[in-house]
Amino acid sequence: MEITATFDLAQLPLILAGPILRRTEAQSVSVWVALQTAAEIQIQVLPAQGNTVDHSQPLLQGTATTIALGKSLHIALITAQPRSQQSLLPGVLYAYDLKIYPRQNTSHASPVDLGDALQSAALPRVCLSYFSHGLPTFALPPEDLNDLRILHGSCRKLHDHDLDALPIIDQMIAEAADRPNLRPHQLFFTGDQIYGDEVADPFLWAIVTTQVEQEGE
Repeated sequence: MEITATFDLAQLPLILAGPILRRTEAQSVSVWVALQTAAEIQIQVLPAQGNTVDHSQPLLQGTATTIALGKSLHIALITAQPRSQQSLLPGVLYAYDLKIYPRQNTSHASPVDLGDALQSAALPRVCLSYFSHGLPTFALPPEDLNDLRILHGSCRKLHDHDLDALPIIDQMIAEAADRPNLRPHQLFFTGDQIYGDEVADPFLWAIVTTQVEQEGE
């Protein structure tokens, strides 16, 4: 299949994929992200209560440097750890925030905020939060397993003719976003594939042209 069109990465935000919570524990929170440029990324885990987040007292924090997978594809797994002996607790709502320092900037440059890193001219409105503070939130699994809420899905076929179930998950979180023991705690996809061998033509074009730009090939 010959690709003649080109794709302008400037249409996409600094964050190409993520942020995704990879692991949450009482003394460790790891977030994965993919960026257009090499960068140093700082993470803070913050106490949250409804629409309020206390930025003055981060509970966990950490820093990571991206790894280059291509000319315009850089990934990182940033792990936040305790500043003191305190641990995160079940039944409590937490938020996390990322500050991104692109490598082409000086060490004294202002970081790119998470909200700005998710937006571009083509994607001016991207939201990761169910609260007015704009930050993604999470809650640890509850102490009582009777309160544990697990969501399960199988394969993911983007161009299937059936209704997309992911908006249902979004609605479930939205309805219980401020109730740590009622909102979903973990999501498992146990399907055997993402139908990489059966991709819709418009999606295939976007993948191939973006890959050429990202990998520089």
